[in-house]
Amino acid sequence: MRLLLLILLLSGNLSTTLAAADACITPPFAVAVIEEKMQLKLRTLLETPSIPNLSIVVHSRLPSEQRLRLNNALLSWQQDNSEKALLNRMKTQGFVTAIDKEYDVVRTLLREIDRK
Repeated sequence: MRLLLLILLLSGNLSTTLAAADACITPPFAVAVIEEKMQLKLRTLLETPSIPNLSIVVHSRLPSEQRLRLNNALLSWQQDNSEKALLNRMKTQGFVTAIDKEYDVVRTLLREIDRK
């Protein structure tokens, strides 16, 4: 089975991409958008416990000063009116700095999948 991981649908040809997959992983809010835009009905095969939302990560090669600048810029979006419009389109109020422990639920889920 070909598996398509849909994390963020910002661009690209979604119809062609989905047509090439037998299944996809997507956040719950995206299901209705996909069904409406593509005029189809998706079937939920598995629902996980709540997991952290969209993550933005950078490679450790990026100098720490640049990582900090990027982090500060993203965290400031909710105070900037021009960036608030983008956040609204993303249907989010803003970003927060993640704590590694918050992703333990994802690690647990992946271990369970590996056992099956």
